[in-house]
Amino acid sequence: MRNKILTILLTIVMLFTMVTPVLAAELQDDEGHIFAEKMDVSYSNPVYSGGGSSREGSTTVTLTFTLSNNDTIEKTETISKINITTTKNYTYDIECNKVAVTITVTATGKNGSLSITGVSASMTGNALNSGIHTYDSEVATEATCVDTGIMTYTSLICSYGYTEEIDLDLNNHIGEISESVIEVATCTEDGEAAYTCSACENTSTNPIAATGHVDDEGTVEKEATCAEKGVMAYTCAVCEDSYTRSIAKTKDHVGGEGEETKSATCTEDGEMTYVCSVCNDSYVEAIPASHTEETVTIASTCKAKGKITVTCKECKEKLSTEEIAIDSTNHVGETYKEVVTPSTCEVGGEMGIYCADCKALLNTTNQDAKGHRWGEWQETTAATCEGKGEETRVCKNDSTHTETKPIEALGHKKTTKTVEPTCIKEGSINEICETCEKEFSNTVLEATGHKEVTDTVAATCTANGYTKVTCSVCDTKISNTVLNKLGHDFLNLIDHKDATCSDGYDVYQCSRCEATDTEVLKATGEHVWVEGATTAPTCTKDGYTVYTCSECQETENRDITGKLGHNLDTVVVDATCVADGSKTTTCSRCDYRNVVTLEKLAHTEVMNTVPATCTADGYAKVTCEKCKEEISNTVLKATGHKWNNGTTTPATCTAEGVTTYDCTACDGTKTDTIKIDPNNHGETYTEEISAATCTKAGEMGTYCKDCEKLLGTTVLEATGHNEVIETVEATDDNDGYIKVTCDVCDELLSNTVLKNQEDASNESSSKGKKKSSAPVVTIVSEDTPLAGYVGSENPFEDINELDWFFDYVMYAYTNDLMVGTEPMLFSPNVSTTRGMLINILYRLEGSPEVDRLANPFTDVAAGTWYADAVLWGLENGIVMGNGNGKFDPNGSITREQLAAILTRYVDFTELTLPEKCDYQLFNDEASIDGYAKEAIERLFSAEIIAGKPGNVFDPKGTATRAEVAAMLMRFNEATVLATE
Repeated sequence: MRNKILTILLTIVMLFTMVTPVLAAELQDDEGHIFAEKMDVSYSNPVYSGGGSSREGSTTVTLTFTLSNNDTIEKTETISKINITTTKNYTYDIECNKVAVTITVTATGKNGSLSITGVSASMTGNALNSGIHTYDSEVATEATCVDTGIMTYTSLICSYGYTEEIDLDLNNHIGEISESVIEVATCTEDGEAAYTCSACENTSTNPIAATGHVDDEGTVEKEATCAEKGVMAYTCAVCEDSYTRSIAKTKDHVGGEGEETKSATCTEDGEMTYVCSVCNDSYVEAIPASHTEETVTIASTCKAKGKITVTCKECKEKLSTEEIAIDSTNHVGETYKEVVTPSTCEVGGEMGIYCADCKALLNTTNQDAKGHRWGEWQETTAATCEGKGEETRVCKNDSTHTETKPIEALGHKKTTKTVEPTCIKEGSINEICETCEKEFSNTVLEATGHKEVTDTVAATCTANGYTKVTCSVCDTKISNTVLNKLGHDFLNLIDHKDATCSDGYDVYQCSRCEATDTEVLKATGEHVWVEGATTAPTCTKDGYTVYTCSECQETENRDITGKLGHNLDTVVVDATCVADGSKTTTCSRCDYRNVVTLEKLAHTEVMNTVPATCTADGYAKVTCEKCKEEISNTVLKATGHKWNNGTTTPATCTAEGVTTYDCTACDGTKTDTIKIDPNNHGETYTEEISAATCTKAGEMGTYCKDCEKLLGTTVLEATGHNEVIETVEATDDNDGYIKVTCDVCDELLSNTVLKNQEDASNESSSKGKKKSSAPVVTIVSEDTPLAGYVGSENPFEDINELDWFFDYVMYAYTNDLMVGTEPMLFSPNVSTTRGMLINILYRLEGSPEVDRLANPFTDVAAGTWYADAVLWGLENGIVMGNGNGKFDPNGSITREQLAAILTRYVDFTELTLPEKCDYQLFNDEASIDGYAKEAIERLFSAEIIAGKPGNVFDPKGTATRAEVAAMLMRFNEATVLATE
């Protein structure tokens, strides 16, 4: 460990006169390490409390320590007497250790003046060895081949550091390097050169690489073919040695007419096999696959792009598609009406006729003005005590149309308000209006005045007393007289210690209290040193003896002896052709060690050759004769087999075929696998695919016994229903019925209701409306799906009898299935949302209670108009979420989603859908998601849902409110007919 030097600065500043005493002695720790070289003290002029006695003077002393790691410690102490010595102890913690510093200050006061006559310091603790250092190292002087270097280590925690010697670096030459050739290199053999440093005279040798032959143009001794390598002969232009190199085999075979061994199909290449006339090897060339193209064109419309599709007639694969731009003039679908300019109260509007596909405006008709529809009167300006108010009513058709009328003034309502007086504030009696707080009269009540109480506390030596006067009513402070503190009289001597090499003291006590004051007696003389332990010198560190004062235990290091230096020994290990040698230098007294590497010697080379076969590589290997190490190994590639034409076993529908080849040069064989031929079937068998039922045909399949592939099918005719009739007669209170069911499949074939007498009498007045317990909801925004309207005629301004959907909308409205989006508007071309549809089905079921159900959807808030309907639909398997915990109630419902939800509702209610027609595939069948395919087939067969022009279903297209109304009417009629 090396000395750690910390610096302590101490500044003495007087209020009127600057004094800066400096402690010249070095401050050391218990191990003799220098902690600080000096310190400064600052102090102010004394302040007297009275009487002129120098004992009553005081001063403030500030000690400032500035350390070498830039830490700063500042301590402030008050000396309450003059002509004393004050000792203060400070403990300073640093990250590596803890040291205790003792500062002694001697101050003298006389006739009102003050001076500091002495400052001394000592410390205890080990500033270096008690800590755990982490070092950062840096090369101060680099080692060379002739001089050692110096490495400096500095603590990362504190400022402690030390240095160490770096051993000679025999690879770092500082002299000039001379080169001399020992042996010249030739075309085939390495040479050798020697290198010597002029500073350390160390010599090393390095090989000079062989130059290699210089080829001439060369001559071909043997041409290369597809079966054998060729040979090229060369003569070196330097040493005139002759040698040969091989020419690689050619890649191209020489063959005559080939044989087609595999026919090309639409998707797989065929194969043509040839036999080489040089090497007799067979090789294969591909016959490219090709399709037989067929083109289908679908014309474009005003909404949908057309398409040109090219497919293969043989394998039906779609080869290419090309879109045809939309034809904005080709309107082939239905039309609908929609308001272009809405009618106002006083001005007529305009109704437009639009293409249902592209929404283009085709024609317009005029509409009559609606007239005013006044709402209720609402207060807009409130009446006051003295002023009139106003109320207004607004037209429900147009909120900018208003009417106003006045509201009479209210008049004042008088009352009396009293505020009681206090000690210092007046009170009052006021007559005011309760409504507007207008003041009519004000009577003043005089303040009552304070009631005084006196409280006295006597003064002490250190604290002031007081005489305080306060009010007993409001606690207000009226006056407060301060009684000055008495101060101490330190007259009694109660403790004493004589001064030695360290300070003594006198302790005085106050006669009025227990307070004490200490006077320091200055030290009398020098330390009495006693010789202690001696530390011997080492190779790299000095020795020393520790002396200790018998009086105060202070220590210092003396009798310094110089470091010894290293006692070096050297051991040499010679280099060989497989390993480097070394030169190791060590010290016999310490752990110093330096190793220099001696480079390994060159090998003595011997060559061994093994020729190649058909399947195994040969080699030409060079090894060292002395150490047997492998120096190089040149691989002689295997010559490869020479195969005959082989024998073939053909493939079947379940087993691969194989062709076996024999090598004409050795006993080797190889086989090539022939892919399974899926069309080469053996024996067959028949098995039922689906059994025939009462209403549906079954299917019988023919299969291959080997691969079990279905080769063909035959139809099994439906068996037909076996009808059973059940009759229950109607009573006075209950309906009866005649049910026809099948005793094979339990299907309900028909159900005729026999009305009871009460229902029969009420039937004629029901006007065909379906009962519903759901309340009528009025639309106030686009988010509200249903709005009520009372009336049996068409209430909607945006539909009329010429619209294709008129009958469907009126059916849905009169049966409480759907109502408007706003008063007098149905919005037939607005997309239906997922929340709207499930709410319609929920209303059909009488809006059952769902409070017990947990809500799994983060976008379905409790209390919204669709919340109960969504939870009801989820519980009964009619609707599901869109993933990630969401239902998307305001998302537009697609046509395939609508079909899936309607069929789930059919299954939930156990209704029956009729089968009126066979399902036909749509041109966009592939774009229908799997979950919706069966639902679309069932609704199509029941004639509830249909395709669009061009034989497309458009599964991802949104369903308008008009389309939903049409589906609901067809759905309701179809299920009723099927039940009856």
